[in-house]
Amino acid sequence: MQRLQRLVEGKYKVERMVGKGGMGAVFLAHDLTLEREVAIKVLPPDISMDEHIVKRFQQEAKTAAKLDHTNIIPIYRVESEGGLNYFVMKYIAGTSLEDVLDQKHPLMIDYIQRVLCEAACALGHAHQRGVVHRDLKPANIWLGDDGTAKLGDFGLGWVAASNVWVGGKIWKIDAAGNATQLASGFRNPFDLAWDPAGKRLIVPDNGDLVDDEINVITTGGFYGWPLTAGNSPPVEGAIPPRYVFPTIVAPTGIVRLSGANPLLSRGYLLGTFVTRGIYYIEDVDATPFPDPVAITTKDVFPVIDVAESPKGDIYFATATTLYRLVPPLRGDCNGDGVVNDLDIQALQLELADGDPHPASTAAAGSYRGSWGCDADGDGLISNADVAALWHLVFPRARAARH
Repeated sequence: MQRLQRLVEGKYKVERMVGKGGMGAVFLAHDLTLEREVAIKVLPPDISMDEHIVKRFQQEAKTAAKLDHTNIIPIYRVESEGGLNYFVMKYIAGTSLEDVLDQKHPLMIDYIQRVLCEAACALGHAHQRGVVHRDLKPANIWLGDDGTAKLGDFGLGWVAASNVWVGGKIWKIDAAGNATQLASGFRNPFDLAWDPAGKRLIVPDNGDLVDDEINVITTGGFYGWPLTAGNSPPVEGAIPPRYVFPTIVAPTGIVRLSGANPLLSRGYLLGTFVTRGIYYIEDVDATPFPDPVAITTKDVFPVIDVAESPKGDIYFATATTLYRLVPPLRGDCNGDGVVNDLDIQALQLELADGDPHPASTAAAGSYRGSWGCDADGDGLISNADVAALWHLVFPRARAARH
């Protein structure tokens, strides 16, 4: 605060800090020339080390300062001096939509509609003038004492792209405690898995709407956020995701399969929060990238994490319970828990969906078989499984012929 006061001496009198968050601190100040209260937002000092980001921020903020709309907080001044980057805006007495939602009080429908409508009008005004917000969230929707919704912090999404800004990045910490940045451009990566053969990371990333991702990470890569995400148009220098989910799943834990499980011997398992499921990803290098196979969905509460034991047992956790995933027995083609002659008939129906086809797609055809149709355990459901299944059902039927 003292450092800011020295920089603005003679123009503003800084009164007190009124808020602090990931994108900086906000101070209430008095404009000595125009005799009015203003808010001064000071961005994190570390971004001054990145000249590209500072220049881009200045461009975005100055463009946003030209916006004139009753539902947009006006920006009066944009400055970068003395190692600080800050802008002066109108002071709005009130609270943020985030604070209102945190109170968890019921909200009237007409109130919700009005706030959303006013925020949408502000965005529409900005978009018509070529300005994109880049960081739209409840914390940036301010509700004045008169109840009017006002949108602020236009253009601050560029700050997250700074090499010195720790948000949205993946770091490696060595045994000595030294941290090295591996990659950047993520929104909310819940978990990651190491691929020792490829010496790379497999990282799912949560999106805002329908753009949950799976990324294959190489050292030094930039993966797009906040400039682009999901299926949005790519930007120069950004590595696109390997896969984007067509619906919201909210990926959580991911684990690389070790080969110890006879049915789930390779690939990855991914837990999800929204669809409450576990998805199987057989090959992250496949082109085109196949849709992850839902092993289970909506059977339990939202899945928080998934893991494999040294013996190959698969476990997954919700907020309250730890479960063990029980895969079908080899040869249990109809998934009833036993291997008998009924599975031979089920295998014939499954083969009608294709000979051969991956065991992971057993439930995707006209006959919803189980992975147990892969009786010989080669990862494919084919005519070869008929003989293997026959030997499992009738083990004593083998006879040597001379």
